[in-house]
Amino acid sequence: SLHDALPISKFLTINQLLEFLGPNTINRMTIYKQIWAGNIPAKKIGRKFLIPMKWIEKEFGEYNEQ
Repeated sequence: SLHDALPISKFLTINQLLEFLGPNTINRMTIYKQIWAGNIPAKKIGRKFLIPMKWIEKEFGEYNEQ
């Protein structure tokens, strides 16, 4: 049902996070390691991890404005 659908815009996939952060900031393996370590609050949906935008903005928001 629509009610159960995750609002995807409130989450980024790992690929989208890498795009958002830009080149030479963090690599994919580091993101996976941080998810497995519990440092990134990702939800696993099927084979994809979804990372909350709120967390991304809190962690990386300041990079945005440069």
